[in-house]
Amino acid sequence: MKRLLLACGLGFFAFSVPAQSQTSVETVVVPAQKDVKPLTLWPDDILEFIGDYQLANGKTLYLTKQGAKMYGQIGSLPKHELIATGLRKFHAVDGKLSVHIKYTWDGQITGNVAYVDSSRSAGSLPVLVEFASR
Repeated sequence: MKRLLLACGLGFFAFSVPAQSQTSVETVVVPAQKDVKPLTLWPDDILEFIGDYQLANGKTLYLTKQGAKMYGQIGSLPKHELIATGLRKFHAVDGKLSVHIKYTWDGQITGNVAYVDSSRSAGSLPVLVEFASR
């Protein structure tokens, strides 16, 4: 019986030592530029999103339509041409504005906007802001 316990104890010890001596593998995530593929929206589909949206930082997002194109503007900042990139997701052609509109279960409109504030110093980081709650 003592031999059986000794054998089990040695076996456990033999398997636990290599497990402790293994080095952990660390992973590094490197962000990559993803290709933005535009989706086709009919001019009538654009009308659903046209309007003014109050943002949580006190500014206003203006979504407008000129011809068959949609434009986005934050306050008095320059206007940017937008392309649809997903379900209620729009990105500026120049990469300086991104809009994601969401509908809640009770019909309220929420969402978020990321934009580069050109009135700040050059090389500024994008501003990420949610829609103001209503």
